[in-house]
Amino acid sequence: MSSEKKAETDYYCHEMSFFNNEKECDITFKVDSQTIFANKWLLRMKSDVFDAMFSSKFKESNDEIIEILDMKYEAFKATIRYMYCNKLVLSDGSDHTLAMDVYRCGHKYNLISLMHCSEKMLIKMITFDTIEDMYLLARDYNLQKLRQCLDDFLKTNLDYYSRKNADELKRISVLSDCHLMSLLIVEKDNEINRLEKLVSELAKHCDQCRNRITFSPLNKI
Repeated sequence: MSSEKKAETDYYCHEMSFFNNEKECDITFKVDSQTIFANKWLLRMKSDVFDAMFSSKFKESNDEIIEILDMKYEAFKATIRYMYCNKLVLSDGSDHTLAMDVYRCGHKYNLISLMHCSEKMLIKMITFDTIEDMYLLARDYNLQKLRQCLDDFLKTNLDYYSRKNADELKRISVLSDCHLMSLLIVEKDNEINRLEKLVSELAKHCDQCRNRITFSPLNKI
């Protein structure tokens, strides 16, 4: 069962009976050649952007079909669904690019709570494979919580990144605003300090050994 179908089973609100319901809709969105049915009154209540769009000042106020060109179908559908039930459900709950697209939708339509939900979901999706994409999103939209979690992930996995080649290190360091490089420098400094301390202790031990040999009774004539 998909995460979307499971959510429909586990969670219900009355507004969901109107979600993507062609008989009850008064606006149709075309996204990636697919259709999403919605209700203007609900969208206007939830988003000031939709409220402005459907006001008499904009041409969309009289349109029955609106084509969405800058969003992907699954992300836009999840966004509209969220506006009906206040629950973020993705067709693929492990797809970080979908979660990122939903954040972008939330940002476009000024859905603050959806942006918060998307950011929390993205934080749980941080991996070695997703970190670069997420750094780009965090930079583009100034996502401080996500950025902090990404920085923490680098720190936790510093040993892994220290074995990367120069090109990979440079790329991730640039994305992290040199945070990775700073961590590596600190780690190397700490390693040097540990080695210096070890060398100093070994030198003291050698001096003590030489002193014991020098003053040994066997060395007396």
